[in-house]
Amino acid sequence: MLKPSETSNITARFQGKDIELGDLHGVMKEEMSKTATISREELELEMAIPGGVHAVFVDLPGIKDDSKEGADLTRSVVRGYVRNNPNDLYVLVKKANDDPANWPWQLRDFIMMDPPRGLGLKGKQTIVVGTRAKEFLRNEKNDVKTQAELLDHVNKRAVTDPNGNALPLFLLELFSLTIEEKENLNFDQRKNRMQQQIMQGRLDVAELLEHSFEPSDPTTGAELFRHFDIDLFKQELNTKFQRLLNEQLGHLERRLLKKKI
Repeated sequence: MLKPSETSNITARFQGKDIELGDLHGVMKEEMSKTATISREELELEMAIPGGVHAVFVDLPGIKDDSKEGADLTRSVVRGYVRNNPNDLYVLVKKANDDPANWPWQLRDFIMMDPPRGLGLKGKQTIVVGTRAKEFLRNEKNDVKTQAELLDHVNKRAVTDPNGNALPLFLLELFSLTIEEKENLNFDQRKNRMQQQIMQGRLDVAELLEHSFEPSDPTTGAELFRHFDIDLFKQELNTKFQRLLNEQLGHLERRLLKKKI
């Protein structure tokens, strides 16, 4: 949970208790080590940041298929959350190299089908992000020669909604902080480091797209580059959020009008 700070300092509360920022990493690790298995229990972190906004981010567990217990539990947790929060905005994260065609059918059904078999996520509320875009492109340049062939391979990484329509897909190179960088209490330095890595990744991806694959027609090239554009990803995220918010405000307005009538 994120909110504006009433002071010039960054403050934190973990599981409802005030905590020093320097202790946060260790306390969270200790809390998570209390159970050797996946747990249904939520861990709540509240951060107050100068100039921050009111927002809630929920990190749902990844779907586990290494054991029946893990598969059943993670699916139950995710299904329950999505069912109880049908108007949230969801970002489905996977590796860029991950091809849904190779998913076990149980996972495909869970992600792509309507309830009760699946989550029933729709395009208006879901964005798919494939990470490690540089690794994906370096692998692909050994198999394909043109941007048109690459675009075909990118489109095959799409995740579809229950009607078979491809959900918005972005393949991005993000950031990976070292342990020392993660433990750095200077949030501005950490933010700058993340931004530096993202910008460098963006340049590296553009270099690979432009020079490792033969150009195709302008329309194909533009469509291909859109999948790797982090600014377009942020724009898509903001647009979907605004539409969902306006939709809910509209529902609330109609309910209030009915009560007056």
